Amino acid sequence: MRSRSAFTLIELLLVIGIISVLLVLTLQAVNPTRQLGATRNAQRSSDIQAILNAVHQYGVDHRGNLPSSIPTSTPLSICQTNAASCINGVNLNVLSGAYVVAIPLDLEIASHSDC
Repeated sequence: MRSRSAFTLIELLLVIGIISVLLVLTLQAVNPTRQLGATRNAQRSSDIQAILNAVHQYGVDHRGNLPSSIPTSTPLSICQTNAASCINGVNLNVLSGAYVVAIPLDLEIASHSDC
């Protein structure tokens, strides 16, 4: 009688189980959804900083006066460039070109906004 060398079913199931556990742990550590969210938040923070710098530079150039389109009450959002109307929002078109190349636009929020 000859002995054949092969893997048993239990050995195969054990290896598949170990690989599955390692795969789950790796995916949780990497978590592509969280990484994508962190990237978007970093871009939003950078965009906000660019807008704040543009408003500050406008104030410096105009003796401390801010753009007249910035309301004193809390606005809902920043209006899109060339929007038909800008109700309850801030129109920063005066900053476009001279102080910032273009007003940054958050595509996720813009798709749900009325401005």
